[in-house]
Amino acid sequence: MEYGGGEIYLRDLALLAQSMGFDVTIFQPAQVQKITQLDNGIYIQSMPMKWLGLELVDLFTKLKLNDFDHLHFLNFKWVYPWRFKKATGTAHGIWWDIPSSGGTIKNIARMHVFKNSIKRLIAVATDSTSIVNLVRSNWPRLASKLHYIPNYVDLQLFNSTLYDKNDAKFKYFAAKIPDRLVVLIPRRLETYRGIWLMFEAAVRAIKTNDNVFFWFVGDGSEKDLLITKVKELELEERIHVSGSIQHGLMPEVYAASDIVVIPSLGSEGQPLACLEAFALKKPVIATLVGDLSDLIIQRFNGILVKPSLEELEKAILDLASNDQLRDYLGENALRVAKVHDKKLWEERYTTFFESFVQSN
Repeated sequence: MEYGGGEIYLRDLALLAQSMGFDVTIFQPAQVQKITQLDNGIYIQSMPMKWLGLELVDLFTKLKLNDFDHLHFLNFKWVYPWRFKKATGTAHGIWWDIPSSGGTIKNIARMHVFKNSIKRLIAVATDSTSIVNLVRSNWPRLASKLHYIPNYVDLQLFNSTLYDKNDAKFKYFAAKIPDRLVVLIPRRLETYRGIWLMFEAAVRAIKTNDNVFFWFVGDGSEKDLLITKVKELELEERIHVSGSIQHGLMPEVYAASDIVVIPSLGSEGQPLACLEAFALKKPVIATLVGDLSDLIIQRFNGILVKPSLEELEKAILDLASNDQLRDYLGENALRVAKVHDKKLWEERYTTFFESFVQSN
């Protein structure tokens, strides 16, 4: 089974609840209705869901009728417009800053759902200081419902001492790029994730520096077009699009890289990819979007740039030509990763659940 950041978060949260003694069932939107049991005994009930459609009404009716100890919404906004006596939620990342997010009326409607979703929940865990500040600024009476739990990385899996860069690089690229510097882009291949901004920056950087190699890892709606563009420009030896790679293999992917780039245009919280790169001692170049500035201290463990072609290209070329700076940023990146250890995240969520679940 392949996981993205959201699925990993859900899996680990479900496993934590299970370790606390709860029998966990996951309900998720899907195209077809089915029940799947995972190896750990957790059930996933996939339900066809359409916003305000009969399927969604049916699902929430079942949730109300069943005798659950508690409901936790991984996307806290799914609680709206229903009400449950025993419900908490997670606000994981932001969404309102996407350039194509819609006009004023659409955004007003979204904020109405946002505010009233918080009202309907006992408490909301969030890894986003942007969300905390938004609520404090606009609905200060709701701020007490928010509980800040920073995102995390599994330092046992993403352990920099277990992987050799040269071995990992050879595994994925054989003799193609033994001496080239690898720039990794571990993101979904979507426009709002800055994929085309990154592609343009890569094409320009290649013309300036013959030593850089760009590696896109992830799936998405732009994947086929991106591969086509690479072929049209005959850049297969300098840009590689591999698609999704199993999460358990991602430590080797990071180990094989020299620089990691997160070029998002919007809708960015504290991305798992950033913390995973930190754990493997990789310097991160990221756009100044969402909560990325909570993770990256400028020129201490990474580099923050405007989401502009010129700034992104310059940051890549500057870092590619500065071994000493890459090493300095990488060492500090690991220090930051350690304060985002999964064990700390589990302790904070355990306290959260003990406070708002077992007491209700």
